[in-house]
Amino acid sequence: QINKTINIKEQHIIYPNVSLGNNFSLVDHAVVDMTCFLIKTDSKFLLGLLNSKLVEYLMKLYAVGRRGGYLEYKVQYIKKIPIKVFNKEENILFEELVNNILKEKSKSSSTDTTVLEKQIDEMVYKLYGLTEEEIRVVEEN
Repeated sequence: QINKTINIKEQHIIYPNVSLGNNFSLVDHAVVDMTCFLIKTDSKFLLGLLNSKLVEYLMKLYAVGRRGGYLEYKVQYIKKIPIKVFNKEENILFEELVNNILKEKSKSSSTDTTVLEKQIDEMVYKLYGLTEEEIRVVEEN
C-alpha cells in the first residue's frame, strides 16, 4: 500500500520486513517496491546504531526466525531495542563515521567499509558498557 502521509523528498530510515541481517538504509526521493518499514528520521546516529553488530545480535534474540536464517524485522521487535545516546563530542565522531560509510557506499555499493563499521561497533559497545566477554558473545554470533 502506498503511504501518502510520507514526504518522499525528506530523508527517512527504511528497513525490510524480512532480512538475513541488519539492512537499515537512509533514503529520499525513493519508491520502494517491497514490504518494508519506515522510521521518520534522518538521524545518522540512529542509522549507525541500528546497523551495528550489537543491534543485529539483539534482533536475533527478539525477532521471529524464518527458514534460511531470515528474521522478521517487525516494529514490535525494533521497539525493544534500548536506545542510549552519546555525549555531544562522541556523537559528532559517530556521525562522521556514518557519513564516511554513506559517502563510500554512494560511490559503489560494493565498497568495503568494514574498518569504519568496526569503529562504529566499538563505539556502540563502549556506549552500552559491554565487557570484553559480552563483546565476544556478540561478535561470535
